Amino acid sequence: MSSIKPSAVVLAVVVLLGCAAEVALATSAPIIELGPSDGLALDQPRVVIEVIDDTGAAPHSLGPEFQNECLLDTGANSVLLAGATAEELVQNGLSSQGEYLEQGVAGFTLLQVSAPMRFDYAGGSGERHTLSGAHLLYASDLELGVGGVVGMPAMIGNVVTMDMTPWSGGEVSYMLTEIGPELPAGEGHRYSVPLALVDFPQSGQVEPDDPLPVWAPVPFLNASVSHGGVERSGRFLLDTGAQLSILSAHLAFDLGLDKNGDGDFDEEKVDEIEVGGIGGTITMPLLAVDALLLDTSEGPRLRWTQLVVGVLDIHEEIDGVFGMEMLTSGWFEVMLGSGGGEGYFRRVHLDFRAAAEHAGTLVLDLNPAIGARRPPAAARHPGWGARAAGAFVLLLSSWVAGG
Repeated sequence: MSSIKPSAVVLAVVVLLGCAAEVALATSAPIIELGPSDGLALDQPRVVIEVIDDTGAAPHSLGPEFQNECLLDTGANSVLLAGATAEELVQNGLSSQGEYLEQGVAGFTLLQVSAPMRFDYAGGSGERHTLSGAHLLYASDLELGVGGVVGMPAMIGNVVTMDMTPWSGGEVSYMLTEIGPELPAGEGHRYSVPLALVDFPQSGQVEPDDPLPVWAPVPFLNASVSHGGVERSGRFLLDTGAQLSILSAHLAFDLGLDKNGDGDFDEEKVDEIEVGGIGGTITMPLLAVDALLLDTSEGPRLRWTQLVVGVLDIHEEIDGVFGMEMLTSGWFEVMLGSGGGEGYFRRVHLDFRAAAEHAGTLVLDLNPAIGARRPPAAARHPGWGARAAGAFVLLLSSWVAGG
């Protein structure tokens, strides 16, 4: 079987700046100190795709020949093709068998549900993986900045590996993304975080006879957020389609981020950002937070510091979004030539082989230069300022069913 290759390669590098202040942070838990969050993901996992009509005697490809690269998005329940990618597929024969109302951060968007198609996708090696008889979501008039999002149906039963080592030494390139049946061997500095796969109902069906899109549960992890000596835990969506992590409003209030108690974050925000995707765009405040921590199955806690996070209520069952910037942090300094070495994680694996039990594992191959240690009772670190321009549009996943 032939491999799938990307039609084009584009890479944007964003430079983030901070300013000085001091915040006291106290903890007594044994931790692995990772360091400051970079504030925005350096890259996100991508796959190349091909849609094949195999319903007749002679299967034939519908493309896309151009813009065949999509985000591999753990925050998406389905597969969504958009913009010029969807338009080319429609011109080549992709047809609709119904409609579906999909919910995003800013409202609902009416999407088309395709006739059953063979959907092929591949990581960096070009090795094909297939979803058979898949009803795909698509909209030619929806612009996501990429060809689309390939969600959890493409990852169930597999291991997704995101390899950041091509950035070692400041090399400007994409991370490598691979999908396979086995977890690659580690290098002796591996930590794992349990994931729970959560089903959300397919409630966006417009007509009772409309087909439902291909669908799968999305992964959640337990995370703790610390600020000003207060620590709160919650259930976070693990979202490779999000460039920036997010707290729900109730979690932000519980942490005391509304310092003046006026019921909003207008005076506390360090900046604001436009969040775009399904349903349009919405303005989201950005707040400074001291630290985020993950408990590992091996015992130590992993801690990121100096976060800038958004505050947005996405769904009542979501306390926060654990975005890609947490996994690519530390690599900005390498790319800018100011830090040397490597980022916090060399490789990240998303193990969904136990998806039938609604379980998974986030597997982190730690930079061996980072060691486990217990910090002093009151560690001090520099504060930070605005890290993203207000005009920047952040693409978040369309992960939850509409209706």
